[in-house]
Amino acid sequence: MPPSLGYGYPGYGYAGGWMQASLLPDGRVLVAGGSDSLNVPGGSTPPNASSTVYDPASNSWSPREPVPGVGEFLGAGTTLADGRVLVLGNGAAIYGPSGWTPAAPPPLALVLEGPALTPLPSGRALLTERSGSALYDPAGDSWMRSPAYFFPHADVSGFFPNPLQVAPLPGGALIADQGLNRFSSSERFFESGS
Repeated sequence: MPPSLGYGYPGYGYAGGWMQASLLPDGRVLVAGGSDSLNVPGGSTPPNASSTVYDPASNSWSPREPVPGVGEFLGAGTTLADGRVLVLGNGAAIYGPSGWTPAAPPPLALVLEGPALTPLPSGRALLTERSGSALYDPAGDSWMRSPAYFFPHADVSGFFPNPLQVAPLPGGALIADQGLNRFSSSERFFESGS
């Protein structure tokens, strides 16, 4: 049978903003957070710190469960090299085979719609926020504040803040801001000890 293209609505209750989706090692998808306030006319669901897992084999969702220690919104998330998922909000939590556990909070105050969390080749994760960056080490559940940015990363769009775009590279990452125009700034992050 030839492949087909199309979309199916698998039934996740919050399809709007403030949501993180991460692929798990077994092929399921962890979805945490969400709100319909941004995308649905008249939407009034506040951001929430709950999660569910989608199983594509059965086209089904697990029951919702709370994400401990992150506050009322999830601002960033990523799958770590060991397959666990780190999510950040007003705190941090890690999802693994046994479910959720609280994690060390980042040293930066996160703003809604602003942070990016990127796995690095070393196994650590880089948190980038307009005010600065920090490096997460999953082996020790610890954060290290990164040096100050070389360029300022202020939002000049006049709309919702655009998160910094980060691409992992050997030995660090490339941080790009606001697209490639006269207001953009990009810089290279070098990870020490990798």
